[in-house]
Amino acid sequence: PVASAIDQGVKAVGHVVMWANVALMTAIFSQVALRYLLNQNYPKLDEIQWHFYGLVTMIGISYALVTDSHVRVDVLHMNLSRRSQRLIEVVGILTLLVPFIYLMIDQGYDYFYDSFRVNERSDSPTGLPMRWAFKAVIPISFVLLAFAAAARLLHDLHALWVAQDAERDGLGLRRVFLLLAVFAAVMLALTFLVETTEEKLVIAMFLTFIALLFTGYPVAWVLAGVGVGYCGLAYLFDNDLMLWTGLESTLTGLDYLTLGAVVTRVYATMSNAVHVAL
Repeated sequence: PVASAIDQGVKAVGHVVMWANVALMTAIFSQVALRYLLNQNYPKLDEIQWHFYGLVTMIGISYALVTDSHVRVDVLHMNLSRRSQRLIEVVGILTLLVPFIYLMIDQGYDYFYDSFRVNERSDSPTGLPMRWAFKAVIPISFVLLAFAAAARLLHDLHALWVAQDAERDGLGLRRVFLLLAVFAAVMLALTFLVETTEEKLVIAMFLTFIALLFTGYPVAWVLAGVGVGYCGLAYLFDNDLMLWTGLESTLTGLDYLTLGAVVTRVYATMSNAVHVAL
């Protein structure tokens, strides 16, 4: 019941925010009409469009999670039993999605607060005020995503606990483990072809990403989780905490604050109508 209530709450927020699409179309139509019929241009109409675009996209992330609408590689996943799929979801949420959500809420709040502190507004003198309000969408959307992920986790754990017989129809995880083992062997072999630790980490990161795609966990969260995970691994190598592996230390310069660049890239995508549509 708790998970279902959270689902309904996330969907309700999505159903409200989706009306921003109507406002978006109105702004586009108004801008075109004013420009080509009356030869008038209003920068505020330009900016409000990508504000609506970004808002709908960021809130849509949570809506897609509770409705299971994120893109997956279904080559193997679709043939797995529902129980196996749920196990992948639980592990994926805890190891890939949760670290990324934490990063985006923590760093996203700092990004918003810095903007709020200086009362940031549009770069254009005739643009929109309160740019910080748009940046607040980043931490808010990931808080909402955290609730959506918690609901999904509760659903899956409850189903695994109840263990209905119908949930076992289909393939088990043996093929998934076999596939991961093959990728691990290829990864290990390829690392012997390069010399530096940085190069070995790049190869390992790329093949880890490809391998986890075939588990059927959503592409976005595999990419995000692997990125955060390997940044953490690089940080350990930088600080001589991985010498027990026999590999040399690295000089990547990656640390937790460096990952704040992810937030700025998310904002750059939100403010680009072409990128956010893709």
